[in-house]
Amino acid sequence: MTPKPDPAAAPRSPLPVVLIVGTAFSGSTLLSLLLNTHQNLVSPGEATGPIPGLVGRDYPCSCGARLAECAFWRRAGAAMDRRGSRFGPDEWEMRVQLGRNAPVRFLLERSLRVRALDRLRDALVLRMPGLGRRVREALRRNVALFGALAEVGNASVVVDASKDPRRYAYLRRSPQLELYVLSLVRDAPGFVNSFRRNSGASITAGCRSWARMARHVDRLLAEVPAPRALRMRYEDLCADPARELSRVARWLGVGPFPAELAFRAVEHHVIGNRMRLSGADEIRLDERWRSELSADELRIVVRRTAAVRRRLGYG
Repeated sequence: MTPKPDPAAAPRSPLPVVLIVGTAFSGSTLLSLLLNTHQNLVSPGEATGPIPGLVGRDYPCSCGARLAECAFWRRAGAAMDRRGSRFGPDEWEMRVQLGRNAPVRFLLERSLRVRALDRLRDALVLRMPGLGRRVREALRRNVALFGALAEVGNASVVVDASKDPRRYAYLRRSPQLELYVLSLVRDAPGFVNSFRRNSGASITAGCRSWARMARHVDRLLAEVPAPRALRMRYEDLCADPARELSRVARWLGVGPFPAELAFRAVEHHVIGNRMRLSGADEIRLDERWRSELSADELRIVVRRTAAVRRRLGYG
């Protein structure tokens, strides 16, 4: 039975929410851990939850506890109950899911690579009784989760590192949210090498994935009001995290970050990649691509991504 919402549990409206967008393997988990050191920010990492198929009671939170036993996520579940939504490791349901197979999901959920077509398709989806109901329910649950996270984390800003640019198209429909977009990008050689190592995909597929996401994020940033958009490079974050976090603080108007960036000393409840479980406090730039990519492979990556890399300040 779905609990009845408690009006007193409604989030401050509009609630500032930062969407970190970009590819995987670009430092979003590290950035989430660093942002959590600010007393006014809370980031659960990927608010959409663990990768589908991994959602479950045994999934480890970054605090080391199983998701079902983590005190933070249990409090978030109670706060969701007060907002009229059942929530837990087996009831996450924050993704907008409109199709049962890959071709239909691509047509209904992903970007069609032309802003006008995306807007037309989204408007038609909302007019369809069944699909529109799913979109509105997912939006309601996301708004409730952001409010619950702000409450449990005692924060004024929520950061969602789910990375999917399409979330903006749905979440912007809520007057209860004030959306900001942080584009986190990593240079193509580093991404392609990590992409190949983790997925087994080819160098060419990695180049396509990197360039496709960069263009998708560019289309998104063209829609976001300039004061609410920020671009950050993974390499800059690793080289000078204090400087990059200062940029974020000025952008959001939340005051400075702690002078000491001992981010492992702060309690985290982050969903993301494996580094969330590491005890290492050192921020180290991952440059394994320098030894793992052959000279020929590197030339392929540089050639296939040259135009986009120049636009992003690489090369």
